[in-house]
Amino acid sequence: MSNIKRLNMVNRERETWQPPLFRASKTLSSQLIFALRRFFDLQTSSIWQDLAAELPDARGTVVDVGCGAQPYRALLRGDVEYIGIDSADAESHFGYSVPGTKYFEGPTWPLPDGSVDYVLCTETLEHVLDVPAFLNQAARCLIPGGRILSRCRSLRDGTIFHMIIGDLHPVHSVNYLI
Repeated sequence: MSNIKRLNMVNRERETWQPPLFRASKTLSSQLIFALRRFFDLQTSSIWQDLAAELPDARGTVVDVGCGAQPYRALLRGDVEYIGIDSADAESHFGYSVPGTKYFEGPTWPLPDGSVDYVLCTETLEHVLDVPAFLNQAARCLIPGGRILSRCRSLRDGTIFHMIIGDLHPVHSVNYLI
């Protein structure tokens, strides 16, 4: 039997490994780099494919919660109003500080009631401590008949869970194993 002690991961306060940051794709070279990342990075590729099938149909106002560098904004039509929101500590925890993003503290999103048509939430829920409160904020901000698209990793087994919610009732769900 080995005398190697294993670190109890439950007691960790912070992850030591972080994926490479997304960067805004405004130049041809940055667009090429992002395309290469989508080709080689299975997780990024599957997120892009899922969102590319859904986001071009989004209309009105879309809020991207936990938007980071806003990598999926390019999938929206030009007439969609995009609002990116993220936690005030996004820069210190994840290295993101994007102009135009609304940074906020606490559980309440910086949006009026019934002000958005679509809530986009990718790779965010796994960082949320109170998921029901988070979903209540989404419901508060959505117009009647609005939609939520959420995709997150299960902390338990690495499963990716993707769901689209219309009127807060599941209409589509798929599990991806990575």
